[in-house]
Parts: sequence; structure tokens; C-alpha cells
Amino acid sequence: MSLTDAPLDALLSRSRCVLLDFDGPVCSVFAAVDTAKLADELRRLLPAAPPPEIAASTDPMAVLYHAQTIDHATARKIEAALTTAEHDAIALARPTVGAVETIHAAVHTGRRAGIVSNNAETAIRVYLDAHKLSPHIDVVAARTPENAARLKPWPDLLFAALAQLDAEPSTTVFVGDSPSDVMAAHAAGVAAIGYANKPGKRERLSSQDPARVIVSMDDLAIALRRDHAT
Repeated sequence: MSLTDAPLDALLSRSRCVLLDFDGPVCSVFAAVDTAKLADELRRLLPAAPPPEIAASTDPMAVLYHAQTIDHATARKIEAALTTAEHDAIALARPTVGAVETIHAAVHTGRRAGIVSNNAETAIRVYLDAHKLSPHIDVVAARTPENAARLKPWPDLLFAALAQLDAEPSTTVFVGDSPSDVMAAHAAGVAAIGYANKPGKRERLSSQDPARVIVSMDDLAIALRRDHAT
């Protein structure tokens, strides 16, 4: 049996904390935003033309990562512009089916729930407040101007969440929808559950050997409730 076939119930039976990436497992942050256009807007703030792979990228985060390699002032400028864009996008962010149920199931089964994300912490908190999820979330470890150079796949955000929760990696699961999420989980010693919400993601996630891959957040909510009932 491959790692990605590991029984979900077995993973959850030893979990005391459920950490979720934000963009994907909780909502689609840029559901109503042209991210290619946003990436172009961020590139125009760079002091010089970026390398070809950054110039061609439609991912705003790629521009941020590149800015971190230039200088502090540029990095801060790009991070601030991206944070503003995320705040604008949050009002129209599309909730992920099963996300609220997963958070509620985690809390109702005696677990602690948290968010670990490369998105701006302030924008995440706006979303959580708007959707009445803040009372159920014990920790938000996410991007700030100070930590933007050490985002996932670095494990720093996961370590910060574990420290705030006073939790052990061995009793924590982290749900993410990108290979960098799985890489960060491995580096932090946390079991990774990949969320394959788009075609091709199962293969990309599986290449990093997560403990399990799911295709629906409802599956996680159901498994959490089932574990509590046994």
C-alpha cells in the first residue's frame, strides 16, 4: 500500500489538531480575480525585468517569491500590494464545499483547528469573521510582512502554529492542496493530507508522498465524525 493509500481514519484517530491551508481547503481566495492580471500588476512594481519563468507566471505568489530575492524594500512593496489584493478578493472568495463542516467536526470531536497559509493573515481573519468561523479557529499562522521570506515550503508557519497550540507534530494533521504544503508538513514532522481539488493535482501531490490524498473536504468531515463515533 502506498503512502497516499494510508487509511484516513487511522490518521485521524491519533490526531488532536487539524490544520488547514486557507486557499483551497477553506475557500478559493481569487475565485473572482484574474490572477494573471494581478501577477502583471505586481511585476510592474519590480525595479527590473524578472527572469523568464517569473515573467511568464500567472501566479502572484511567484512574483512575491522573486521579490524576496531582490531587496527588502521591493519585497515589502510587493507583499503590501498582494495583501491589498487579497483583502479586495476576500469579499468574493468562494467557500470550499465541506470546509465549514470539517472545521465544525474537528471542534465537535474535541480537536483543535487552525489555519496555516501563505496568504495574508489579516485577509484570512476578515474571511473567518465574515463566515463566523473565528470562534472555532484556535490559531492562524499566515503571511505577515515580517515572515514573508519564510513561507511554505519552509516549515516555519507550521512550527509557529504548533508552538501556539502547544501541540506535538505526531498528533497533528495538515491539509493542503499544493506540493509545497506537503513539503512543509514533512519538514515539520506533521502528517500531510493532500487535497486534490483540480485535475492533475492528485499526481502532483502524490509525488511528494503525503500520508493521504482526498478529493473532497466532505470526506474529511465525515471521517472526523466517524472517528468520534467509534
